[in-house]
Amino acid sequence: MSAHSEETRQFIEAEPTVLEAGTDAAGQRLDQWLAASLGPDMSRSRVQMLIKQGAVTIDGKRVD
Repeated sequence: MSAHSEETRQFIEAEPTVLEAGTDAAGQRLDQWLAASLGPDMSRSRVQMLIKQGAVTIDGKRVD
């Protein structure tokens, strides 16, 4: 298993992070908004991978 895969597994198994989007998020791509909201340690490509792996939900529903 690669180090990147291990980091992703640890992130997915961690307690959920709950974020609330304000009106400023309207029209912005989800991956861009999440990467900016989660801070400098979370790249947009990593967020995209988490979305593909089903680790991102909106109102309890997985994002595809």
